[in-house]
Amino acid sequence: MAEIKISDLTPKGENIAATDLFVISQDMGGGVYETKSITGDEILGAVSPTTVAVRNQTGATIYKGTIVYISGTSGGKALISKAQANAEATSTKTLGVVEANIANNANGNVLTNGLLVGLDTRTTATNPFTSDTLVIGDNIYLSPTTAGYITNVKPIAPNHMVSVGKVLDVSSTDGKILYEIINGFELGELHDVNTTGAATNDVLSLFADGVWKPKTIDTTPTDGSTNPIDSNAVFDGLAGKENVANKQNSLAIDGTGAKFPTVDALNSYGITVDLIDALTVDFALGYTYKINSVTNVTNTPTTTILDDGVAYVLGATIAANSVMTVSVSTAARVQLNVTRL
Repeated sequence: MAEIKISDLTPKGENIAATDLFVISQDMGGGVYETKSITGDEILGAVSPTTVAVRNQTGATIYKGTIVYISGTSGGKALISKAQANAEATSTKTLGVVEANIANNANGNVLTNGLLVGLDTRTTATNPFTSDTLVIGDNIYLSPTTAGYITNVKPIAPNHMVSVGKVLDVSSTDGKILYEIINGFELGELHDVNTTGAATNDVLSLFADGVWKPKTIDTTPTDGSTNPIDSNAVFDGLAGKENVANKQNSLAIDGTGAKFPTVDALNSYGITVDLIDALTVDFALGYTYKINSVTNVTNTPTTTILDDGVAYVLGATIAANSVMTVSVSTAARVQLNVTRL
């Protein structure tokens, strides 16, 4: 048989549009092939939809386009009620969309997967199923605000996300939506997460058994705390040096002139300078900071502060590792009120 090009064929049928899909049928005999066009809607309609027989005992008619969940069973059929994404109970068992109006105490069908046509997608429909203005291509979700409705706004926690499908066409009489119900998950429903016993302010921690579980954080850390936290960040702790109160850190410098330890977590704290045995002490910090004020702890000395040998003005920025010299007129203990920059 001689080769035949598609361009050589004469299509049979009327109103074949450029957007149609082109199909060649079998040999009709004598080397004649019949051609036919089919639309995307015809292909979607040919895909076998998945439906479930249900019963409505809610006390009112449930209209076409309403999203429902399984609320019980009766006579071998699932009982349905309007689904809503504001609670676990009304969203986790979302089943699908009502294919045609189901009167109270009547049976009907729910489409769980497939194309539903003949919809009035307007917010002003006689029996609307959305309060959003839908457009072609919208991804749609179960509404958290109105039972049975869909929304084109993706819900966020604490609401529940149930993906419903995609809008293919909008119309007052022949709207089309392709439905595919995908129920979202709670964090604790993941196979490697166990949230049993979780309390407010707990964090999720990976345990030795490979399971993520809640862990309590000590919000009032003291020396020796193993998992403390403060209002700014996780508190590293400086053994033997910290005295945490009112979420501030108080650290001591004695007259030996030793360098002050680094504090990574707290931005505002007090440095207690012990000038009992010596009237002058030098220290340096490994980061930029400023001294806001000086408080007398014992006695009432005249206090002077030098920054690398130059008189320091309270509130001025001090460079990292700059040598600070604190002197008092008489033996005393003073506190420098510091902010890390």
